[in-house]
Amino acid sequence: MQDCTYLYQQRWMFYVGDVLRIRRKMFGYSQKKLCAGVCSEKSLARAENKESNMQQASLDILLGRLGLSKEFQRARLVSNDREVLKMKEKMADCYNNFSLDEARGILGQIKTKVSDEIPGNLQFFMEAEASLDWLEQKITTEVFQAREEEALACTLKVKNLYQENEVYLTEMELACIRKIQQVMKGEEKKKNIDFVLRFFEAFEKKNALAEGISMYEFAINNVICELGNLEEYQMSTKLAEKVLCEDLHCRRIWGIEGYLYEIAWNEREQCIKSKQTVETEKMTEVLKQCLILSHFCKRTFYEEFYHKKIDQE
Repeated sequence: MQDCTYLYQQRWMFYVGDVLRIRRKMFGYSQKKLCAGVCSEKSLARAENKESNMQQASLDILLGRLGLSKEFQRARLVSNDREVLKMKEKMADCYNNFSLDEARGILGQIKTKVSDEIPGNLQFFMEAEASLDWLEQKITTEVFQAREEEALACTLKVKNLYQENEVYLTEMELACIRKIQQVMKGEEKKKNIDFVLRFFEAFEKKNALAEGISMYEFAINNVICELGNLEEYQMSTKLAEKVLCEDLHCRRIWGIEGYLYEIAWNEREQCIKSKQTVETEKMTEVLKQCLILSHFCKRTFYEEFYHKKIDQE
């Protein structure tokens, strides 16, 4: 508008031809099978090769066959209603601070405002309800994993997903995969972790981690924790330092206290394992830094967490 101009950077963007090509191969479709009854193979091939754009009507159908919405999608919900997106953000804050009753109430309101006939929205609802039930200890770990896998299958029905080398995932699909990772065990967990790391290595090779920084934080934060739990301390610390650097480069401070804590925790565990003296004062200083950062970012649950950890020291 003439008197109202905003400068911004759009993140997490993909060329639609690449999306079609990658998802088609993930689903095991030939070009002929994907475009049957919709458009010519030549039209699809030209789009995948970035030679021309497809007609919107044809594109919408092909995306639907690949488990993707034809609607404008952001914030893991398919909606153009800004009020709904604000509600979703508020729900996420409640979830992160373990205000679960409030989060569930907001989820109920969102359900009245968006259609669950859109697979992406149904996936969002299924995943959110499974997570809330699990945190409230209403379901077992096994049931939680099964429900997360069911939610993922709303849009992504791919055999041997973790063996795929090139993938395109929506934010909501990556969220389901991250949640499943938390409750997996043994080799299954390691395969999931390797898959997530490969997914973001593709961005790193193109120096494009900053373009998907919020999803990089979201996914790798859990990998860092899981590697620490698996006693892969050095790799966990290396990843934490990498994400920390990316966050600071992008001027993002929300959540960086978590990386500082994981680095200190890994160092502490290595000392304990090797029967070396744990530097209590150093750990306490890190916890104080984490406490200040969590307070500044209004992460009340983690603020209380660091308070308790300091008292334990």
